Amino acid sequence: MKNLPPISDCVSIGTITQTFGNKGELIFVLSPCFSIQLSDFSHFFIERDGMLVPFYYSISSQKKQKYIIEIEGVDTVLRASEFLNAEVYLPNNMVSVDAESESQNYIGFSVFDHAQLVGVVDSVQNYFMHTVLSVFMHENEREVLIPFTPDFIENIDLEGKHIYMNLPEGLLNL
Repeated sequence: MKNLPPISDCVSIGTITQTFGNKGELIFVLSPCFSIQLSDFSHFFIERDGMLVPFYYSISSQKKQKYIIEIEGVDTVLRASEFLNAEVYLPNNMVSVDAESESQNYIGFSVFDHAQLVGVVDSVQNYFMHTVLSVFMHENEREVLIPFTPDFIENIDLEGKHIYMNLPEGLLNL
């Protein structure tokens, strides 16, 4: 790979959230804004010291948006822990970057925090690679912006039109 893409030509597709097992496997959570299959690619990029570095991987298993992956050359938990909370990037030309229209499908969904109804999504906004849900809270008749990130999403029930989240304390009071 001679020419590495600049970060400005790439999009974050998700985050490595935790280690798995004792052989250096990792859990990668694909952002719900993308309907891609990680198995369609052989490598992704992670930012290191201000530049994107390619990493080749294989997939051990997948369940919805969560993948258990093995990164080439990473075979211990200690080495795998260096990747925790890393954002994973792909070049824009490798991904159908349609996050805006994809996430627009969530308008009208009920949002729950710890199984408690927060409100209903009335719009979806995109701020430089970050999607934010604008949720109308019926309880106090105001709108709140909630980052639509895998870190907060527990489950999305497409049929029931429910988004279950685990939001940080105080976020709904901003």
